[in-house]
Amino acid sequence: MYSTDQPCLPRLVFLDHLWLLIDQLHNQHIFMIYKDGRVERLSGTEIIPTSLDKTNDIVTKDVLYSPEHNLSVRLFLPHKTTAGKNLPLLIYIHGGAWIIESPFSPIYHNYVTEIVKSANCLAVSIQYRREPEHPVPSSYEDSWSAIEWNFSHPQISKQRETESNIINIWQKKSN
Repeated sequence: MYSTDQPCLPRLVFLDHLWLLIDQLHNQHIFMIYKDGRVERLSGTEIIPTSLDKTNDIVTKDVLYSPEHNLSVRLFLPHKTTAGKNLPLLIYIHGGAWIIESPFSPIYHNYVTEIVKSANCLAVSIQYRREPEHPVPSSYEDSWSAIEWNFSHPQISKQRETESNIINIWQKKSN
């Protein structure tokens, strides 16, 4: 496809591959793009609700980090935490080629839940605006904004609280 005597432009090659992937996904009926520009996702739209139920191993809470774009992060915390103990932090950006799925999808919610159980860590799973309605670099900007939001909340990024205090923080932040 590309000869060795021509300069390679990684960004253009990336975009070529992205559009090829979009075309393949479109042909697999994962989503439809209509002539008027409207996009309908036919797959990856299921949502798992959050749970503050103490009988679960992991408690989850959605917190709005970008009111202007109505974007949230899903926070995951092991039910059994030790007061005063720092937990490792996982910042998770879900797959889906920037086009399908979300942190609230069963596949990614369940995956992050298992990681949090195994690693005994706090996880922040990021929602971002998706292609093709929101072209690149919006998804990158949203992801970076969520990371900045996370580190501007030391009670989340440097978790030193008891579980009940963290849940209270989540509830205050989401109001």
